Amino acid sequence: MLFFSVPCGFFYRFDHVSGLSQKITDAMVNVPGPVAGDSRTTFISPPLWVEQGEIVGTSVGIPPSNIFVDFGLYDVRKPNDVTPDPAWADLFAADREFGHYGVCFFDHLPGTDGA
Repeated sequence: MLFFSVPCGFFYRFDHVSGLSQKITDAMVNVPGPVAGDSRTTFISPPLWVEQGEIVGTSVGIPPSNIFVDFGLYDVRKPNDVTPDPAWADLFAADREFGHYGVCFFDHLPGTDGA
């Protein structure tokens, strides 16, 4: 899973990315490999700078069918609109790091691509 932060206060996430660019592959050389049931986050230090439009990977999914991609968008400037609902907040209490900041990415697409 790859997390990216941008100066405007958003994070975005790509999961199940494969065919990583050489730049990303090189940056992850010391990141431990996947372990079943272990979803910890490993921060790359120093951070890797990626420019707008730069390719990070060329394929997605889990082989052999590669049927999906997982993309998340988070506005970390403030909790999302469902967080004030106590039932929802309790249900996802363990995911405060990002889950309470998730937003619909369709709302942030330009023009007719948006929601």
